[in-house]
Amino acid sequence: MKLVRAELKDLMKKKLMRAGLKEEHADITAEILTWSDERGYHSHGAVRVEYYSERISKGGITVDPHFEFKETGPCSAIFEGDNGCGYVAATKAMEQAIEMAKKNGIAVVGVRNISHSGALGYYTEMAADQNLVAISFCQSDPMAVPTGGTEPYYGTNPISFAAPTADERKVVFDMATTVQAWGKILDKRSRGESIPDTWAVDEKVIR
Repeated sequence: MKLVRAELKDLMKKKLMRAGLKEEHADITAEILTWSDERGYHSHGAVRVEYYSERISKGGITVDPHFEFKETGPCSAIFEGDNGCGYVAATKAMEQAIEMAKKNGIAVVGVRNISHSGALGYYTEMAADQNLVAISFCQSDPMAVPTGGTEPYYGTNPISFAAPTADERKVVFDMATTVQAWGKILDKRSRGESIPDTWAVDEKVIR
């Protein structure tokens, strides 16, 4: 089945709202998920909606969070997410960071207590759209096995940077620090496809 952009976004937005997310937050989340899918980042697109919806409906995400932006210096701040939707918190934190950077030349903003925020490239591209250079990175739950290991120890710990260029194009880099992002495995599973044996280990790994 093929959908145009507006149809895909609308379906995801309605699903998130039905799970309990308020309209503004569902709209922001669906927009970023659509942004990911239309660029071929299917690991961070519609495949995530079912998981988010289940978590929202079970109370795992605060649907009416109290966001707070606390300046810790002229060029630094902490954005408190109150366990709210990660997409919304990250978007609003980047908006604040952009304004701070425009005013003072640079900004360093930490975001805490949020749920999964999707593709980091979306947020760094926000800054590039404003003629700024940005870098973003975050931790993630341990799920990566170190070389020669047998148990998960590291997170995928993604990193992204973006910058404007001399024309209308932008440079956007976004990657996990593992062989593949976890979302790529989720995407393959949702399609019923196998993964290369270099992407994961199982109970048969040589100890």
